[in-house]
Amino acid sequence: MRRPSARVGLNRRRTFAYLPLLIIGALLFTLALPVLNGVAVFGALTLMAGAGGFVLEADSRY
Repeated sequence: MRRPSARVGLNRRRTFAYLPLLIIGALLFTLALPVLNGVAVFGALTLMAGAGGFVLEADSRY
């Protein structure tokens, strides 16, 4: 078998590394929405980390 291409590796990294951060961050931020507490802050941080990962991956291709 051949090794996966760089594009396949990039898509896998996006799916398994950054997408869970986006989902968890969005859920935590939405669940803690009425009150600004530690859960909302943690949700916002993980949301930004996931989005930042997508931006860095997209920027590194060009």
